[in-house]
Amino acid sequence: MIKYKVIPRKNMLTDQVLFYGQIVQEGVIGLNELADEIQATSTVTRADILAVLADLENVITKTLRNGKGVKLGDLGSFRPTIKGRGVEEKADYESNLIRKVNVIFIPSTKMKYNLSPKNPFVQFKNVTPQPEDDPDDGE
Repeated sequence: MIKYKVIPRKNMLTDQVLFYGQIVQEGVIGLNELADEIQATSTVTRADILAVLADLENVITKTLRNGKGVKLGDLGSFRPTIKGRGVEEKADYESNLIRKVNVIFIPSTKMKYNLSPKNPFVQFKNVTPQPEDDPDDGE
């Protein structure tokens, strides 16, 4: 179940305030927890799973560092992008103008559907704190 809260956001162009849903993330799991989950549904040992996941991290990083993308089946794809300063002439561009490398994750079609409100197995729960009734308001 995906929990969310309702929050106000102001449109900076019109000054209109509208209310939107925002996911309430209930923690993060790391490699150890992933290994435990995978071990519970397979015949592979936790140590073997941790070794493979650690190697997966290393191989993905190395591949992205070499300018290639990585497709992880029905999970999705990772690809590197760069950010930096621009110059007026193409011939003047040098690598020292690159300031940052980012990684973009693009979920697969299957992953998108698995998390889509159109999927009947995806459920939502509003956990927005409701204002308490004030006993002094005369009602």
